[in-house]
Parts: sequence; structure tokens; C-alpha cells
Amino acid sequence: MIQRMRNHVRFQENIFICSAIQTVQCFIRMTGNSSRKYMRNDIVDFSYLKLFYITTHCWKEISAIQVIWEFPHINWVKVNTNGAARECLGFLACVGIFCDSRGEYIDSFFSFLGVQKSLYVEVIGVILAIELGWSKGFRRIWLECDSSLLCQAFSLFNLIQCSLRGRWRKCIKLYQEIELIVSHIFCVGNHCADKLTS
Repeated sequence: MIQRMRNHVRFQENIFICSAIQTVQCFIRMTGNSSRKYMRNDIVDFSYLKLFYITTHCWKEISAIQVIWEFPHINWVKVNTNGAARECLGFLACVGIFCDSRGEYIDSFFSFLGVQKSLYVEVIGVILAIELGWSKGFRRIWLECDSSLLCQAFSLFNLIQCSLRGRWRKCIKLYQEIELIVSHIFCVGNHCADKLTS
């Protein structure tokens, strides 16, 4: 458009500079407002966009959440569980790592489960963690997993698929005999268990 206006000025003497500038501004405004691209967080860009009456599209604000693995209380054992798929084949495994109140390794487990759904694997990981904790004599267990849906399953029994409900009931009975804290942790905070499954 600018090239076209320049040619008009060069070859036709009867064009007004003000109307040429307004025409260019109009075309810039039309193309700028039809774009959905984000602007840089720069005051110069912002000034030019406002000069041409172009609607700005700023980057969405990113909120940061600090994820820290916390040590369990004294006389408590913490177990981090994770279930994961190996590549794209659908072969799934679950793992759990037990640590004491100083963060030192106590025990762990690993179970290959073949081709299953991901929630199935997470549930088996929790069941194995509670069963192993019970057999080792741990009566105060803090269970952390990266599945928020599984954390809700302790209060919503219907989230567990039918094939696991019998074993889940036994797990809940053990859960009632021990002190158990269940919490969600983001994947980056569950790094050790995540590495073991992959």
C-alpha cells in the first residue's frame, strides 16, 4: 500500500499527502485489528499499536507455583507413587518410593502391569504402597501421587473401576487402621518416582 501511494505521488501530481497518510493508516488499522498475534511486551510496540488504533493482544499472565518436595513429620513415612506409560505402546508400570522424616530412602516397589488404562495403574500404585507400608509395619504414612483424580478416590468410591473395587475396599480397611495423609504433588515434585517409571 505504501508503495502504491509513493507511485501515485511520483507519477501523478494531483494526490494529497494527507489523504495518502490516512489511506495507509486505514489499511494498517484493518490488517492490525484482524490479526490475532500477540504483541511483544515492549512500550515502543504498544505506542505504535495505539497510534494506529489497533487492539492489543498481550501475552496471558503466567502464574508460577513453587513445587517443593516436603519432608514427612517425625515418625512418619512418606511414599511417592507414580504410574507411567513406556513410550507409545501402552505398556504401563507403577512405582513407589518410601522415605523417612529425614528424606532418606527406606524401600521401594516396581510393578509392570502390561497394557492398562492410566487410572488403573495409578490406583494399583497406591494399593501396593499401602499394602507394602502395612507389611513393613508403617502405621503413619503420607501418600503423595501426581493424580488429583486418585486423591479424590479416597472419598468418592465410584471413581475406581469395577475390576479393582474389591482390592480397593481392602486397601480402605487398612487405611482406616493406620494414619494416612493423601496429597497431590505436581509431576516436577514427584521427580524420583517419575524417573523410576521411565
